[in-house]
Parts: sequence; C-alpha cells; structure tokens
Amino acid sequence: MPELITHTARLVPYAKRPKQVPSYVTAYSYEPMPDDPGANLGNLFVVVEVLVSGRTSEEIADLIIETLGDRYYNEANESADALGRFEAAVKAANHELAEYVNQGNAAWIGKLSAVVAVQVGEQLHLAQTGSAEAFLYRGRAHARIASSGNNARPAAASKTFGSIASGQLEAGDRVLMATPALIHQLSLQKLHHIIAETSPNGAISEIMQLLRGSSVDRIAALVLEITTPELAALQVRSEKPAEIQLGTPENAFEAAKLATAPLAQATVNSSRRMGGAARTAWQQARPHGQRLLQRLAGLARQFLAGPGARRRLIIAGTIAAALILGLWWWHTSQARAAQLVGRYQADYQRYQLAIAADAEGNKSDARKQLTSLQAELASLSRAAAGTGLDQQLKHMALAESEPTSLAAFVTLVNNKADQIDGLERLTPTTVVSFAQVQGLKPTELEIAGDNAYLFDSSSQSHLYVVNLSTKKLRLSSADTSKLGAVVSTTLSAAGDGIFILTHQPSVWFYQFSNDSLTQQTIGLDTWPTAKAIASYATNLYLLGDDAIYKHVHTYTGYSPKTSYLSAADNNALANTSALAVDGSVYALSPSGLQQYLSGTLKQTTEVPSTLIGASRLRSISGGATIMAVSPKTQRIGLWSNTSSLLFSKQYQLNNATALYDATYDDQTNTGYALVNGRLVQFTP
Repeated sequence: MPELITHTARLVPYAKRPKQVPSYVTAYSYEPMPDDPGANLGNLFVVVEVLVSGRTSEEIADLIIETLGDRYYNEANESADALGRFEAAVKAANHELAEYVNQGNAAWIGKLSAVVAVQVGEQLHLAQTGSAEAFLYRGRAHARIASSGNNARPAAASKTFGSIASGQLEAGDRVLMATPALIHQLSLQKLHHIIAETSPNGAISEIMQLLRGSSVDRIAALVLEITTPELAALQVRSEKPAEIQLGTPENAFEAAKLATAPLAQATVNSSRRMGGAARTAWQQARPHGQRLLQRLAGLARQFLAGPGARRRLIIAGTIAAALILGLWWWHTSQARAAQLVGRYQADYQRYQLAIAADAEGNKSDARKQLTSLQAELASLSRAAAGTGLDQQLKHMALAESEPTSLAAFVTLVNNKADQIDGLERLTPTTVVSFAQVQGLKPTELEIAGDNAYLFDSSSQSHLYVVNLSTKKLRLSSADTSKLGAVVSTTLSAAGDGIFILTHQPSVWFYQFSNDSLTQQTIGLDTWPTAKAIASYATNLYLLGDDAIYKHVHTYTGYSPKTSYLSAADNNALANTSALAVDGSVYALSPSGLQQYLSGTLKQTTEVPSTLIGASRLRSISGGATIMAVSPKTQRIGLWSNTSSLLFSKQYQLNNATALYDATYDDQTNTGYALVNGRLVQFTP
C-alpha cells in the first residue's frame, strides 16, 4: 500500500464576539509534520457546532478538541494502535463532558453536533454526535459515513460520542465533514458534485459563492483529499485559499466595529501541551506588560491634556480611522484576490475534467462541461475586472499547460469547445461586392433559382437582386417606400415569392414573377409583434416573445393569430430565438433545438453554446438538414435530420469580420452568406 497523505481545506464562519451569535461553530485539523512527535499517529479532524450563546459554547468546543488531542497524541501507552488510542480519546472526551455537566453546565446537552476523526495511512476512524454529517467520495460514487439518522442524541453527557466507524481509504478519495447547516443550505446532489469534481480548495471557494446572501453563522466544514507524495509532486501547488471565513465584514463600518471588540477564538491552534507552554510564557511576561500599559496610559494623559488637545484628538481619530479603513481595504482586497484565484483554479480543474471526458470518447459530457465553463468564465471575467488577477497569475507557480491570463484561458476553452463541436473554418469566394452601391448594408438573404435577394437594413429597405450566374447586382423595381425596417424573411411554401416581416409590425409579399410588393391583410386583428416568420402550405407562422402564432390563409387574407405553441405550456420554448417550418415546426432556444409535429414535441437535440441565440433557422431538403445562423458569434451550424435530429457541423468564414445571414442550396451543394460588404459563397 503506497504512503497516503492528506490535502485539507477548511470552511469556517467569521469569528465574532460570543454575544453576537447564539452558537459556536468551527472546524479544526491537526496534521503533524514528519519530524513532529506523534507523526506516526496520523491526523486529527474535528467539526463542531454548539447551539448555546456566550462563552459556554466555545468552552465545550475547546474541551472536545483539547481532550481528543491530548489523549490521542500524548497518551503514554505506546503499545496501543491508532484505533485503540482513538477509542480511549473518545471515552476521555465523554468523561470530560460529563464532568463539565456535574459542575452545573448542562445547557449544551442536546445542542451539540460534531464529527471527530483520525486518519492514519489508509485507515479512517470516526465518531459522531448530533446532526453533523460526513461523506466519503470515491470517483463519482459517494457514501454517507456519519449521519444523524443513525445516531440519536445521547441521553447522558457520558455517552455523547457513541460507536466508532472505521474504514479503508484509497488514493483519490475525498472526505467531507460538515455541520448540519451546510447540508440544509445546499442540496446534497449539488454538494456531492462539487466535492467529487473539484479540489478541496476549489470546493470551498465554490461553496462560498453558492452561499452568498445566505445565513452562514452555523456553517463549518473540512474537505479532505487523500493522495500520495508522488501524485502530489506531479501537481504544482498554486496560491489557492486553503481556508475561507464565511461572513467576513463587507463594509468599513462593520470592520471598524469588530476591530474594536475582542474576537472570539475561532479554533484551537495547538494541543494541550502547547497551551501549557503559552500560559507559562504569559505569566512570565505579565509584569512587563503591566509596566508597559502604565507607561502608555501616562503618555495618553499627556497627549490629551494642555493646549491643542482637541486638535490632537481629532488628528489621532482621523489617523485611527484611516488605519482601520486601510486595514479593512487591504483585508478585503486580499480576500477578494484569494477568492478569484480559487475560482480560476477550480475552473481550470473543470477544464481538465472536460478534456478527460473528451479523451474517453464522451463528447456529449465534455460539451456540456465546456458550455457550463464558458458561462462561469464570463462571470469570472466580470468579477475580476480591475482586480489585477492576471498579474497574480503571472507570478504564481502554475502547471506547465495552465494559462497565465484569464483571456488566454477563455480562448483555450473556446478552442476546445470548437474542436468538440466540429468547427470548420472555410474561406469563401466573393460573388458580388457592395462597394458599387454607397451605403448598402443588406442583412436578410434568400436564394431562389438563379437569383439571390438581398434586403437593405436602411429605413427604405431597398431590395436588390443578384444574378448568381452573371454575378450582376441590380435594384428591384418593387416599391419599398412603405416597407419600413425588415425584421425577418422567408421563402413562400409555393416557391413563388418571399414573405417579409417588418417592424410596424406588418407582413408583405414579394412576388418573383412581376417584381412587386403587396401588403398582406389580416382579418379583425393586427399582425403581432414578432422576430421571425415561416411559411408552410398556405399558412404563416410568426415567432413572438413567448409563443409561436399560426395564421391561416383565407379568401380575404389571413386569420387572426392563434397560439400554436406557447412557452406557458412548454418551458422549452422560453427565449426561443429562431423558427423554421416544413410540416414540422423547429424552434431554437437555450434548451435546445426542438422539433414539433401537430403541436407535440417529437425530439430535442443539444445546441452548441456558440449557436444559442441564433437568429435564423432554415429547413433544407424538406427537413433533411436544419441550418442555424448566429450573427453574434459569426457561426453557421448544421443538424442532420434523417433518422433523428443530430448536430453535425459548425462553420466559421475566414476573412469575414461580420456575418448577417446565410442560406444553403442543396441542389448545388453551395452555401451563400452576407458578410461585411459582400455576398459570398462557400462549400460546406
């Protein structure tokens, strides 16, 4: 069995005066160095919550920690193994708690929750009381190793800690020990994912982010990672916070108020033998301290007496306030920097997990992880603005492949996502340049036969026609003066023209045969505000903010809107950005690309993050291929739809700084796109 070592991260509430909170909560770990006495006895871990106000709660916690440490490490019986020593230490703690009750201090009974444990090599021994919990994580599996459900509260102080649980550890295992408040604040599913997938330091940083705005006075936890010296040597340790205090003051007033008050002891930092040495040193230093205080008092009286005392007092107060504010600012900056670095490191580990998933052939899982990571990095970029995070990263000891700037990390993640999404970069050829028409900026494109139809984004919305054979550009003779701004276009199902949705809102029809525009009428209603239009058979479909409307063709025009599909009835339709209809209805939203038939959802497939929010969706070859265009990210995506709807490819056009619209001619296997100043063609 290889030698096992631990990497521990600690989460504790910010230490306040005992009168400020009705409890005392802390997490403690003692991990002796190899040359320390008792190093062969392993590590001691304690998480404790005492729901009693005042000093009593702190005294109970100190009593448990000091008794366990003293009896486990300092017991003279050298023959006893680790389990025997731990059993004796637990019994001693129970005895000390009973003695404390005999002195008239019984208010804490029934209000104590704690997990105590020792880890010696591959052995873990653990005892528990109250509602504190502990979990073991091995790979993606987890097991509860201490639970309030298995341990009723003791009837007597002498039985506070009951039976001891023991188990075997392996390299890679992780252990969480926590007060009950953490389990109540976060779902177990979310907590298990964080601990299992993130380093201890990254885990406490992520937990801290999730707890923002919540009550954290009763939350403490230890996260342990079991590893080997060899594995630890392969991982370059960076400056990540191994301890986080929840509820740190966030304003100068609170910081100053707490700075002028005694702080409650957060943890016990040594065993009882160290405490004895400290008491001896204090007794020796006490006379010198008294003389120093008397001298300082005399100087203070001189300072406050005589001429100009008031002015000196104001100056002194100003200096003191400036020092307090400066200390608070420094503390806040350091804490903020540590949090950001912790988030960065946790994100990089998430990236490594995505790489591993891709290497194992699980591209779907890798894509989901990278999509989530892209959103997290966008949040981190906003939070890190002006904090100097990149400067810190440049001076840190990072892994060889780890980026030294946030921008480089974002690029790395985006490139990997592009690789998994099958991104291909194509170099298009120019069909026609718009430089010959001053100010022409078409944003909508339709291809029919040998012609391309372009709608200008100007207020006049001029319609231009490009002959794809001769590559000649001409202005249509159709009167577009009343058209207004064009929102969306679609080829008619009959193939005889183009339906045009405008901003008024209004719907127009451009007829190929006579090069004319006709405004479409609607019976007893007005056209709804919409962002996309589609045509099938003789009906029109419009995409509103929260519904897809259907308009049936009548003898006099079109019927009033009917809600064909609604986000109120189907959450997957929320925030739909694009629409296509070919008998089936296709809707693209952050939930995915959905296919509906007769108003019923038939299938949904994932959408790469770079295509979420795409504004154009087209059905090609009767639905055999679905095409999406995202001007925001300048990406074109294709889904195959033969036996099932599956994402196929993603394209980006070289030498194009802006992409407005694109379509595809399946007869010639040629794609066309409106880019900055040009109509171009490409072969997918």
